[in-house]
Amino acid sequence: DLGRGSGGQSRLDAGRVFQVGKEGTGYLRDPGHRCGIGGQLAAVSLRGCYSIGATAYRAPLVYVPCDHGMKAVDVGGKGVIKVRWTTLDIRSGSPIIAGGMVWSIDFERGYLYAFDPRDGSVVLRSNVGVSQHFVSPSASNGRLFVPAGNWLLVYSGV
Repeated sequence: DLGRGSGGQSRLDAGRVFQVGKEGTGYLRDPGHRCGIGGQLAAVSLRGCYSIGATAYRAPLVYVPCDHGMKAVDVGGKGVIKVRWTTLDIRSGSPIIAGGMVWSIDFERGYLYAFDPRDGSVVLRSNVGVSQHFVSPSASNGRLFVPAGNWLLVYSGV
């Protein structure tokens, strides 16, 4: 089960897409060409990243949730993509970008993290308690909304 569709696709600039799945390889593709795997523009090994969930994108980085951390993949080069950084070992849920940070929930240990998008350093860690698999925070009007068990936690000033 390579699950190449388990991570969905991220739309990038210039009509390109980034695709990653359970096998831990990131693919840069041009959807205008029916190239399939092997005909991609570029590929990069995410070194042990079992990815399930949505990615987040802010040029030139795609933030990939992994079972042992989150990875920032630089897709800005011409025909070359590379892993820029990896976070600490967490069970990363689908990340979002809000308030200048990359946010993700470690659904196994019950923590919300804010990471610096430039280097992956931890800016904030907050105990949110039990979470379900594949949860993701959302943001609107300067607030961050975090599902935690039967609760919805709200952080302001984001």
